[in-house]
Amino acid sequence: MDSSDAVPKALSVVLSRYGINQSQAARQLDIPRQSFSTYLHGKTRPSRHLLAKAFSLWGPVLEECGLSQPSESPASASPVQMSLFSEDLQGSRVAVRVESKSVSQVELAITIKVA
Repeated sequence: MDSSDAVPKALSVVLSRYGINQSQAARQLDIPRQSFSTYLHGKTRPSRHLLAKAFSLWGPVLEECGLSQPSESPASASPVQMSLFSEDLQGSRVAVRVESKSVSQVELAITIKVA
């Protein structure tokens, strides 16, 4: 089975095997029905996370249809804050001024003396 149509075919089998409709399947996956429909019709492909959730619900049927459970995603590295300058800026070299503020935003003016 071509991998591009494996997911739609497997989801179709899930619906018939479990006697559920698209809305019920979407509810079990905790996604909108429209999203499930795009997966069922092959317009988009579900994420690894969603496939893992589908396997927790309907694993044996999905495996029968040729799908394999997604492996754990590789551990992501912790983000690293890169320095903008080669040296730390401290004290009187940095000035931050609040220009305006509202409920939804704050505008700041930042002055950095580099020399």
